[in-house]
Amino acid sequence: MAKKLSRREFIRSAGALGLGLCALGALPGCGRREADADDQTKDPPDDQPDDQTPNARPLKDKVAVVRGNNISAMVKKGVDALGGIEAVVKRGDVVVVKPNIGWISRPELGACTHPEVVAALVALCVDAGAKQVKVFDRPCHEARRTYATSGIKEAAEAAGAKVIFMAEHDYVPLDIPRGKSLTSWPVYRDFRDADVRINVPVAKVHGTTGVTLGIKNLMGVAGGNRGRWHQNIHQKLADWLSALPCALTVIDATRPMMRNGPDGGSPNDVERADTIVAARDIVAADAWCTREIFAIDFKRARFIELAQEMGLGRSDYASRVEALAV
Repeated sequence: MAKKLSRREFIRSAGALGLGLCALGALPGCGRREADADDQTKDPPDDQPDDQTPNARPLKDKVAVVRGNNISAMVKKGVDALGGIEAVVKRGDVVVVKPNIGWISRPELGACTHPEVVAALVALCVDAGAKQVKVFDRPCHEARRTYATSGIKEAAEAAGAKVIFMAEHDYVPLDIPRGKSLTSWPVYRDFRDADVRINVPVAKVHGTTGVTLGIKNLMGVAGGNRGRWHQNIHQKLADWLSALPCALTVIDATRPMMRNGPDGGSPNDVERADTIVAARDIVAADAWCTREIFAIDFKRARFIELAQEMGLGRSDYASRVEALAV
């Protein structure tokens, strides 16, 4: 194993693929597909290796860390490392690809998910035979300007998605049976009812939670006054995740926001990392980025360990990262 690189070395070194390795646990598919996600030919049962090598890891136990400068190819390579899009999307499925479209900000400023990452995932789902692929978020800024300036609306529609502006009347109550701090809250109906949920956050620091990655990105489908979440927010984030599992998380770390998150506004707030992180375990994906990109301790990003305590994934690091290059 190559020695663990510092955050600065990781970001600066275009060829550094021998990164610190991660461990994660299996997180099931999402929504109505939880029971049949394991039936895919590319995804053997969890207790069986996905190839014949002695140290092979089950596909659900992998975190794919892909580096390069071709975003579409990086996304595909990361998803392929987890068994391919067919392992989570079946013909006829209604899929939600949920990016961060929170701010009126150009792609190069890192406040929103890069439009090429979103488009690549939409195209993969369409090619897999999805009946419909929906893309939406609840922005902090005015939605139409945010969708347009981020570049996501144009890119997602060109790839075959239905881009939706979330309407207030389309939120419905969601019970959170396992919630400790959040036991019910309005959720956007289309997200709740999707056959498959794919979470596509952008990697950023955050003043309140330390980082905003996959788990926090799910706040974007919550209705109501989200300001009320700030009391005990880390537990609320874990509670929310418990009711809305995702089949796949693909983190856009192509230009992580290292300062002044979550909205930034200056090119000096971001650094090029040219990285895509893909996993079925959202906790593991968030944990890897938190430590390896931002060098932030889980004591600051407490929602990660709280989600682990609820059995929603694993944050511990061991030899389960698959480092790839495009």
